[in-house]
This record gives sequence, structure tokens and C-alpha cells, in this order.
Amino acid sequence: MRRKIIRQGNSSYTVTLPHGWIRKNGLEGTQDIEITQTDDGLLIAGKPSQKHEVVAIDVSNYSIRSIENVLYQAYRKGYNKIVLKNIGKNESKIARIAKEALFGFDITATGGKTITLENITEPSPQKFEIIFRKVFQLIKTESLEIFKELTEGKYIVESRFEARRTTDNYTNFCRRIILNDRIGGIKDSYLLYTFVSNLSLIAHSYYYLHNAASSHRITAGKKTIRLVNEINGLFMMLYDAFYKKDPAICDKIEQEYEMLIVRCDDIISSTPKDSLLSSKCAELVRLIHINNTIVFGLTNVSNSSV
Repeated sequence: MRRKIIRQGNSSYTVTLPHGWIRKNGLEGTQDIEITQTDDGLLIAGKPSQKHEVVAIDVSNYSIRSIENVLYQAYRKGYNKIVLKNIGKNESKIARIAKEALFGFDITATGGKTITLENITEPSPQKFEIIFRKVFQLIKTESLEIFKELTEGKYIVESRFEARRTTDNYTNFCRRIILNDRIGGIKDSYLLYTFVSNLSLIAHSYYYLHNAASSHRITAGKKTIRLVNEINGLFMMLYDAFYKKDPAICDKIEQEYEMLIVRCDDIISSTPKDSLLSSKCAELVRLIHINNTIVFGLTNVSNSSV
């Protein structure tokens, strides 16, 4: 079926819909339809899909860690109202989770061993690009702060925890929007979701590197400090590879990854006092490498002609 595009004003275009299709879907001239952009074109639905608004979950006998996971997944799947039943004595802890990691959500009702959380002030999906880039910036800032603290041997635990919490907040929001608005299209939304999840893990790995040094009062050796600095450079290469969609940068990351892993193993075997920190560094390097393989999938290298 072919239709002509009709220009409306300077920047808008319209297309007519078949009368039979309108009648079949019970539509009228003032009703909304839903248009979804896919990798192959536009999908027009006669009746807008109804997103899941409310979910009720029984969390009796759940640990607070499991309740946290349940909340995260319900939030990411796009529910705007989450009701937790049989919460026991976990109300204050659930309130903390909502404040720290569910962007825009707050408690709207409590009582009878039930707590209700609702979307009150969540940013619009149009803020996705800004917040997504902010995730990169937060991790970059943390990587530099942690490098500085390792160099000086002075650790500020509270600041690192707060930064990790903020990053979790942002990455949860990004995953929620990717799932519900199919950011990246049908083929790339999965890759983008996984990429954001791995960014969250990278942030956590930086945190645990710092935590290992501070809790064990480790004074990092020169080899380890140099290694952390080079890992920070690797992360910035990942940033460039993602935003420039440049396979050449991805290839360079792979080469650096192999050399850095060897360096991590060398420190683990030759410098016992730095082996714990080096093992944390190896985890960071592997996570950056894994995300780099995803960038390969998001670049034009996967769309090149045969």
C-alpha cells in the first residue's frame, strides 16, 4: 500500500490512513494512534498500547536485598505504581531505597504491612541523553578522585558511597527509559540496555577498588597506581568509542585490554601487598572490555554492505 506524504508547514508532514483500517479499529477523527519507529520503518497501531501502570508484589520472608532487587526490576520495567505487600519491619529501609535509586519515585501510602511507591517527579524520556551522558561523567570524576586518593593514601569513604548511589539512580532511570521507549530501536535497544548495566558495574568496581584500599588500609605501590591511571585512560577511550562510533578506537581498546590484563596478573603474582587491588583492577579492565564489544555492535561496522 502506497501513500503520498503531504507537507504541513515548515517542518511537519502528514500521511492519510485507509478508511477501512480506521473503521476496523473503531477510530474517530480526534482519537490518538500510536506510531513506533523500528529499524525497518514505522509501525502504526490503531489503539495506543497501555503501559503497565500498577504492580503488586508480595515480599513476605524476603531479605531486604531481595526486596531491593524486586523494586529495581519493577521500576526498570516501567511501572508507575509499585505496591509491596507483607513488608514486615522493612518500611524505613524501603523508603531509603526509593529515595536513593528510584528516580522520581516516593512513598504515597503505608499501613497494614503494605507500602505504595509512585512516580511523582520522574524526568521525561527526553532527558535520557542528558542523564546518560551524566553517567559517563560521574564515573570519570570518580575514577580521577579514586586515583588521587590511592596516590595520597587518604580515603574519603562517604563521598565514594554517595557517588555510587547517584550513579545507580541514573543508570536505573536509563534502563527504564530504554525498555519502555525502545531507545536505539528494536535491534540496538538490547545492546544499549546491556551497555548501561555494565556502566553501572564499572562504577561499582571503582567503588570496590576504593573500598578494598580504604578498609584494608593499603598503601598502593607505584605499579598499581600507574595501572589505575592507565585503566582510567581506557575508560575514557570507551567514552570516545561510544560517542564517535569509531571501530578503530574499539580495536585500540582491545589491544590495551590484553596488555593491561597481563600487567594485572604480573602485580598479583609479584607484589603480594597489592594483589587485592590488582584483582579489583583486573575486574575493571574486563568490564570495560565487555562494554567495548557492545560498542562494536552499535557502530556502523555491523551495517556495512557485503
